[in-house]
Amino acid sequence: MRCSFRFRNYFPGLGILTLPGLFILFHLVPVLFFTGKADAAAQSGGTDPQLLFNEGNYFLAEGNYRQALDRYYEIESQGQYSGPLFLNMGLAHKHLQQQGKALYYFQQASAFPEVRANALEARDFVSERLFQRFGEIPVLNTWTWRYRLLFDTGFAPFLFLSLLLFNICLLGWAAQWFYPKWRTNLRYAVLFSFLALLPVSASCYWLWSVSDRYEAGLVVQEQVSLREAPGMQSRVLLELSPGFRFVKDRDTSKLQPGYLNVQLSNGMSGWIPAESARMFISF
Repeated sequence: MRCSFRFRNYFPGLGILTLPGLFILFHLVPVLFFTGKADAAAQSGGTDPQLLFNEGNYFLAEGNYRQALDRYYEIESQGQYSGPLFLNMGLAHKHLQQQGKALYYFQQASAFPEVRANALEARDFVSERLFQRFGEIPVLNTWTWRYRLLFDTGFAPFLFLSLLLFNICLLGWAAQWFYPKWRTNLRYAVLFSFLALLPVSASCYWLWSVSDRYEAGLVVQEQVSLREAPGMQSRVLLELSPGFRFVKDRDTSKLQPGYLNVQLSNGMSGWIPAESARMFISF
């Protein structure tokens, strides 16, 4: 997770302090340069995503990061997601010293092939900055595997494997009557396939049953407390730093508006304020 930030490789001679100029790399279309017309266009009520994106890029180039984010957030609220949009949002948050939100949007941008390499490098740089400030965030191996099963793998591969093993069992059992010489080997094949089918089918059923229950997210604010129960009066279990990953339980979280029931990457479970975190978008 710790690595150097080498954006200067893309712009020889430029250092980290020139990061605002790097947004040019990530545009799908040229920026419309306009003088004094950006505010007028915004006041005209235009909500076209491309126009908003161009305006946001203009403000980003000028160093007006909050105005740029206003345009970008409006695009995001319309559900018009793209790699350049998330990458520029990450850059704007980084310059506003909002490292948690920057990390979140760089991670979102990494899901898009056209900006993946740059987004990952930016994400690692922000992660390094957070590491220097707050220390390393522990991640359990069991939590990592659970996360990958839920959000990367899903139940479809297990369903396919279950059907394959089930058919091997049926065909192997039937084949032993037609090929007596192979009966012993076929019975072993049926036995091993059946033993493998049990955990695979159980995993498939579990992943299918919880596919709509859990959601992945990231803590983006500082001074966030993991509490034993929702509410400011409940016992604090852990003080969280930006960058903590978690899995949210949708079913239990619905019971307490304003709070999320989560399991952190270090294995601890509890409640956090909803405004302190962002949920990842499934692409």
